[in-house]
Amino acid sequence: KVSREHLRLRVDPGGRFFIQDVSLWGTSVDGKPILPAVKSAEGVTQPGPEQALPARARIGLADTVVIDFEATNAK
Repeated sequence: KVSREHLRLRVDPGGRFFIQDVSLWGTSVDGKPILPAVKSAEGVTQPGPEQALPARARIGLADTVVIDFEATNAK
């Protein structure tokens, strides 16, 4: 259930991290689902909206894989 590209992480110039779900299986941060990717009527998957990611977080991929995230350069 974990997609090849399941989520996207981005860091801005200020050192803040952002997460975006790009799978149809779901992504969670600290046990709470983030806004999901959606499939359009044409069958094209559109990424979910980008959301701020805390400096320490537990990221869940499709209730299958867990990533313990820690930003060491967070401001």
